Amino acid sequence: MRAYNEAGDVKFARTIRFDAAPVAAERAALERSIAAASGSIAWRDDAPTGRTYALVESPEPIELGGSGTAYEGAIIALAVTPRPPEAFPALLDAFAGPGRPAGVRGAERVADELVLEWDPAVSAASLVVSVLDTELRRFAGSRVTRSLAPLPTSVVAAVAADGLGAPGIAADRVLETYLEVRHGRG
Repeated sequence: MRAYNEAGDVKFARTIRFDAAPVAAERAALERSIAAASGSIAWRDDAPTGRTYALVESPEPIELGGSGTAYEGAIIALAVTPRPPEAFPALLDAFAGPGRPAGVRGAERVADELVLEWDPAVSAASLVVSVLDTELRRFAGSRVTRSLAPLPTSVVAAVAADGLGAPGIAADRVLETYLEVRHGRG
């Protein structure tokens, strides 16, 4: 029997946000430095917000350089289009004001979308979405939501477990986790 971390399954995950897409040379330099630390990086560019998010996973914590904002862990980032748009002030107050959920790392209006970033280890996705929907109900509103940042399997599993009320859902029970490792993509 081996400990879970001896199998190389324990990964440290961090999100980096770039307010403008990094140039090819900066991406390549970051990819080389992460690969040298036996890590991996997944990119997601979002044209409507002009942002790029990167998920960095490595067996050990690594220092990240560059022009982006590096978060301490993996964050969830969503672009929310509220309907009606008159809900923006209430939403910004709920997520950027003094009573915001503790895990919220950022909330700002970008064009016609509210960009929300939060640490799911501090504030559950169900809490953040409940606050969002509660504020929208005041306006008889609705929303369209897009995911902006790539997420590690552990966060996806935790969000699913919370949302489905199924605590048995965990990253070590997600088949794709083992398939990706076996094929060298993990």
